[in-house]
Amino acid sequence: MLLISTFEIKQYFMTNYTSTVEERFVKYVQIDTTADPNSTSFPSSEIQKNLGRELVKELTAMGIKDAEMDEWGYVFATIPNNTGNESLPTICFCSHMDTAPDCSGTNVKPIVHRKYDGNPITLPDDTTQIITTERHLYLKEKIGDDLITASGLTLLGADDKAGMTIMLFMIHAGVPGMYGFFLAEERGLYGSEFAAQDKHCMEIMRDVKAVISFDRKGTSSIITHQRKTRTCSDRYAMELQSAFKNAGIMLNLDPEGFATDSLSFHKKNPSLECTNISVGFWDQHTCCEYQDIAYLEQLSKATISMMWPIP
Repeated sequence: MLLISTFEIKQYFMTNYTSTVEERFVKYVQIDTTADPNSTSFPSSEIQKNLGRELVKELTAMGIKDAEMDEWGYVFATIPNNTGNESLPTICFCSHMDTAPDCSGTNVKPIVHRKYDGNPITLPDDTTQIITTERHLYLKEKIGDDLITASGLTLLGADDKAGMTIMLFMIHAGVPGMYGFFLAEERGLYGSEFAAQDKHCMEIMRDVKAVISFDRKGTSSIITHQRKTRTCSDRYAMELQSAFKNAGIMLNLDPEGFATDSLSFHKKNPSLECTNISVGFWDQHTCCEYQDIAYLEQLSKATISMMWPIP
């Protein structure tokens, strides 16, 4: 059997990869996946499967042989461990495709603000929607960077299409792991809680030892607790922190997580290390939601340079 190094795989994928982080992110946020909180069906609307179909198409074109969308709209893909060390753990990376129903996600018009100058950003389709450094103190640190907003009538959908974007880059780069793209996170984790009980999903995830969500606001968090319950040990969080630091991303252990899909799998199996990583969006679930696209690019590059899986 011929073993190809992780480095060689990454070099191949990045050489043959032309889409930028920004291009992929902008593409995804324009596909409507708004959750319907009043629906009794799953997914809550059939249009939510449109993004899943697009993902499967992209993954199949990349040569991912097991890429699939199931009847519920989940998308799964696997990059096998290619290190030759079978003792290393399998990691599940996850994000969610649905967006919050708090604001419309239909006809999202992403706007790229080049070299943000620190002045208020007035969104053109609703001039009452204004993003300022007084309200968003973090923006003071981003002067000179590129930001992305919607136009004022919709949310942006960075929660969690930023996480999806990172995961597609990781798959392109051949980062080993199981990848899960879920729906109904915005309906109270309904989708991942169902998946955690589903026999097919559990078969796919039978060797998983850690679940890492890319779905945290801001740019600084490795979540250790969700809903005030520890879901990730400090030991594992610090291993991640060290690996990200070596890749140029400074993250801190954060015990103030609310809830995302990794929590569902921890509830099913408390021995799993389940965390959530900041992906650079702010003001999620509102028409003023914005994405630090410079950070998303840095994080994407960092994740593909790290030596996964983190033991």
